[in-house]
Amino acid sequence: MKGSENPFPSVNMEEILSDGSTLSNADADFRRLFLGEDGALHLKDAAGAVTSVGAGNVATDAIWDAAGDLAVGTGANTAAKLTKGSDDDVLTISASTHLPVWAAPAASSGSRPYLDENPTLSGTYGDDFDGASLDGKWTLGADLVAGDITYQQGDGSQIYINIASNSTSTADVIYQTSAPGSDFSVYTSMTWWFANAGGGTSNMMFGPGIIDSSGTGVAAVMYQGAIKTITLTSYKYALQKNAITVVPSGYEHYRRTWIRLRKSGTDYYASMSWDGINWSAESAAYSDAFTVARLIVGCYYNNGGQHTLAIGHFNAA
Repeated sequence: MKGSENPFPSVNMEEILSDGSTLSNADADFRRLFLGEDGALHLKDAAGAVTSVGAGNVATDAIWDAAGDLAVGTGANTAAKLTKGSDDDVLTISASTHLPVWAAPAASSGSRPYLDENPTLSGTYGDDFDGASLDGKWTLGADLVAGDITYQQGDGSQIYINIASNSTSTADVIYQTSAPGSDFSVYTSMTWWFANAGGGTSNMMFGPGIIDSSGTGVAAVMYQGAIKTITLTSYKYALQKNAITVVPSGYEHYRRTWIRLRKSGTDYYASMSWDGINWSAESAAYSDAFTVARLIVGCYYNNGGQHTLAIGHFNAA
C-alpha cells in the first residue's frame, strides 16, 4: 500500500486471499482509496469505477440530527435514521412495516419491572399509612382493638393487622364512614402477608370493599390464588360471587398484591395487579342495589392459623 503526497492523498490497495496469497488476476484487484475534493473518501477500482465509501456506511454517513437518533437497517446494506421518540416511549417493531419504531407503552395485563410506590391518593379517602397511629378517617371494626394494629413508618410505610387464629366468624377490618358519590373505584395494596404460626395463607379473604351503614355490601378479595367478589354482612364474609377467570401469572404467598373494586351503577367488578399499574381482566359483574355509605379494607375470613395482613395504600376515586 502506498500513500501519495498531493493535496488529495490516495492509498493503493491490493486485494489478496485470506491466506495471504496473490489472486490469479492481480491487475484487476487493485483499488485506490482517495480523499476527494468534496472532503469524502472514494474508492476507484481497476476498471476506473468510483464509489463513495460513505454510501450505505452508517459509520461515516451524517444521518444523526439530534441526540438520541438511531441508525436502523431498512434493507440489505441499507440504513436510515430513526428519530428519537418521546420521553417514556419504548422501541418496538411495527406490525405493518416490520421496522423499529418508537411508541407509547401499551397497557397490558403484564407487569413493568417496578412498583407504583407513590400513587396519587385522594385527600378525602386515600391513605399511605405513614403515621405512628391510624388516621382519623378510619374506624376500627368491632373485632379489632388498637393493639391489633402495628405501624411501619418511613420508606415502605404500612400498617399490620394481626389476625387471630381461625377467626372465621370475625372481621378484622377498618372502615371509613363516607364514600364518593356515583361511580368510583376503591383499591388497596396488600404489601405482604404471612402466617405467624401454622395454617395456610390461601384460606384468608382480604381486600377493599364498599358497604352500607350496617356493614353489608360487596368486597374484592384475594382468596385461594384468585380475585373474587364476595358479599358482606355486618362487615363479615357472607357469600362468594364472581371470580376472575384470567389471573396474571406469578401468584405466590408473601407477594405484594394490588386489589381493586370498581362500582358502575349497581354493578361491581374486581381486578388485581402486581405493580399498581397494569391490571388484570375484571371479574364478571356482581349486581347489588344497596345504599353506598362506607369504604372498608381488611380481612373478612381466616381459617388458616394466626396471620398478619400488611396494608400499604388505600384509595377511592
